[in-house]
Amino acid sequence: MKLALGDVNNNMLNFGYWTQATTSPLEAQIELCRLVGDFADLKSATRVIDVGSGFSAPAVIWKFRYKNNNLLDIICVDINLKQLSAAVEKITLPIPATTRADLFYEMVNTNIQCKPTRVNNNSSISLVNATAMTLPFADNCVDRIVALESAQHFKPLSRFLRECKRVLRPEGLLVIAVPVIGRNSTHKTLVQFAKLRILYFTWASEHYHLENIKTVIRAEDFQIQEILHVGHHVYEPSADYYIHNRKLVKQRLQAKIFPYAKTLFIECVERIIYISALKMKDSSKKEIIDYVLIKAVAASKR
Repeated sequence: MKLALGDVNNNMLNFGYWTQATTSPLEAQIELCRLVGDFADLKSATRVIDVGSGFSAPAVIWKFRYKNNNLLDIICVDINLKQLSAAVEKITLPIPATTRADLFYEMVNTNIQCKPTRVNNNSSISLVNATAMTLPFADNCVDRIVALESAQHFKPLSRFLRECKRVLRPEGLLVIAVPVIGRNSTHKTLVQFAKLRILYFTWASEHYHLENIKTVIRAEDFQIQEILHVGHHVYEPSADYYIHNRKLVKQRLQAKIFPYAKTLFIECVERIIYISALKMKDSSKKEIIDYVLIKAVAASKR
């Protein structure tokens, strides 16, 4: 998809959030990071854990979006050590007038007690190789935990939430941005969802229903403060972009990675993606699928 969209340096791993001013998938992905950061009130945070951070691109955006907050430390946690390693060497800073030297990265592969990592009194981005089910941090040591399009991989979700409650300070916020089965889903529509072709498989790994997520959050003694439904700003414009640029996408694929002998293969794969985009758009309109931002606080820590 990076090659197809013409941006091999894009290290974002999210669907993106489209506004009237958005013109490309990368802009949409950056906009979603900004939306999540504002929703989590990172401007007033001091220590944040981004669980399932991927290549750590959201942390870079947050670092510069809230650069006036000199106390902000961001700890990127991911189970994929290769992605964390790539984040150190290859991460792209899609913010004007910034360089990799503006940030300090520290690879951390051992248990830490949430010690702040600072260089010249500047707050840091730290990278931690760990699982969401066993966060290697002390109790009550962070004021934000963010899972930006990663919670759908966590199973059981309750175990992740238990760890969040342990690690969060009193008044600390948990923010989850996650694709979900929509509020208008029924047994029949779930069968339709299973026919979304490639999207059904790329939307890995758990197809959580929003009501199920809310139930688990409350069962783990969190109080939900706000739920923001943004599916119509995620799926439909993303599908429209692909549909309107279908010819260009095929040209990019043919030119960059596939020899002429595989043209027929490209046609078949591209058609599957195209039909999937149409189905995704239709399912979003019918609210069979949705994308939500959930903000919660541990009830016993209010």
